[in-house]
Amino acid sequence: MGYTPNSVTAAHCSLLLEFDGSVNSNAESFTIESGKKVTTQIDGKTFTFITTQDYTTTLENGKYIFSDVKFYQGTIKTQTFIVRDTAEKGQKYVLKDNSADISQLKVKVYDNASSDNFAIYSKFSTFTNVDELSEIYFITENHDGNYEIEFGNNVYGKKPNTQNIVELEYLSTLGDEPNGATAFTWATSNPSPISITLNSRASGGAPKEDIESIRFNAPLTFASQERAV
Repeated sequence: MGYTPNSVTAAHCSLLLEFDGSVNSNAESFTIESGKKVTTQIDGKTFTFITTQDYTTTLENGKYIFSDVKFYQGTIKTQTFIVRDTAEKGQKYVLKDNSADISQLKVKVYDNASSDNFAIYSKFSTFTNVDELSEIYFITENHDGNYEIEFGNNVYGKKPNTQNIVELEYLSTLGDEPNGATAFTWATSNPSPISITLNSRASGGAPKEDIESIRFNAPLTFASQERAV
């Protein structure tokens, strides 16, 4: 596989959230689901951060305390595609959004347009243990600077069937703009935490990899890359 340049990367922060036990009738455990939001301001501009996974904790002394909740700056978006005749070779699914953080990409394959049943495909990393049933995808950058998703050929990786639906779920982000933010406000409907404590300020946001970086990193990747023979 060729070198895939790094996409824009979302800034993230870690917060400690404390909820009163009454938000879940003092049940043994409480879960905050993916998609919860907080906001922050830098130089008068508001940025929204969201959770990208569920977090669960247990009741302790009448409170639910989540000690390390990661929030990422951006908005969850999706693009969907219909799988054409599987006899066609090389069907690609182009993610046309330069604000997409591909490190947060989720590739889902649904049975058909009316089905809620789906499989989550994982990003290819090595040919070790890959076979015709492996639910993996390959990602490259095309000449337009967009990322393209491809699937296996039923030898190396499972190929979706005709009329399957491919859904690309990703985080659309502003990259490094909110780096350094320290003050966050809950921006999701109830229940709300009784306190928010900063563990680590917003960091890690970065723009898309530039040409000079690609020229430096690509040969290093080629030199160490595992190839199928």
